[in-house]
Amino acid sequence: MLVEDEILLLVDCGLGTLFRLGQTGIDVNDLDAVLITHHHIDHMGDLLGLLKARWLEGGDSLSVYAPPDVGDIIFKIIEIYPYLKENVKVKVITDPVAKIGDIFMKSIPTIHSVECRAYILESKDWKVVFSGDTEPFKELLERAEGNILIHECSFPPRFKVSNHTTPDNLLQYIRLHRPSSLVLTHLYPQAMEWRDEIQKMLSGSVDLLIFAEDLKSFEV
Repeated sequence: MLVEDEILLLVDCGLGTLFRLGQTGIDVNDLDAVLITHHHIDHMGDLLGLLKARWLEGGDSLSVYAPPDVGDIIFKIIEIYPYLKENVKVKVITDPVAKIGDIFMKSIPTIHSVECRAYILESKDWKVVFSGDTEPFKELLERAEGNILIHECSFPPRFKVSNHTTPDNLLQYIRLHRPSSLVLTHLYPQAMEWRDEIQKMLSGSVDLLIFAEDLKSFEV
């Protein structure tokens, strides 16, 4: 969740999102837009529930920014349920560049097993880069230089994997491009078992290193 003045953006909507929104006291109808990185269930599993909740609460149409296949999936699922087809209001936007309130949004493709987008969000005072699921790559890390980078770190050091990130393959890029703050997210349990080592590996290359947790907040 990104909050800027009166604008509320939700980046991805995986399973458990509705429950966590309730814990924060944010009404589903207060959301201005949802940005979906890709169609895997841990990134959009609660989206249909969110759309239904907005309908039941009398909300208006929700803008969802996403790759084209996400829109296809949303509308195919809605087709299964006539009562949702008649009542749910959603606008899927696939444009890679947009302005949401005073926030400029740009998306770029990542390196993943399915089509996936990273999101670069920028206002007059800050810039935040969300990696989505990906291997680290130059074009993304360049955009985070001197800014806030929220990057996945699914697996522990020295783990052999493609389409995702380990701390050692992320380290070579942040040494070159040095984001001001690094927030590690999408941490699988096997990565969290190595938390202390990951902290030692990465903390010297950024001013602030944060391990993302549900309900944790920080200022940008």
